[in-house]
Amino acid sequence: MEKFGSLDDALFAEDIRVDLNTANQTQLAAVPGVGHRLAKTIIAHRPYDSVNDLRQVPGIGPKRFEAIKDWYCVILPETDSETSEDSYGV
Repeated sequence: MEKFGSLDDALFAEDIRVDLNTANQTQLAAVPGVGHRLAKTIIAHRPYDSVNDLRQVPGIGPKRFEAIKDWYCVILPETDSETSEDSYGV
């Protein structure tokens, strides 16, 4: 297993993004430009439908949003109708 010098290196090397809806405070704060205080604010504004929703979080202005947006993702849960359609091949 390859070891990385920092979370930045690991995320970049693996093209891994942090899910805004499920990540804990430490995971959110590991992104450059986001500390524990802002991570706590991000958590308080859940749920997110898209990364663009970060624009509504106090402390995230246009410059910071541009700097951090590519580190995050939003994985939406499947709805019951999607599950049942997939299950039955409809």
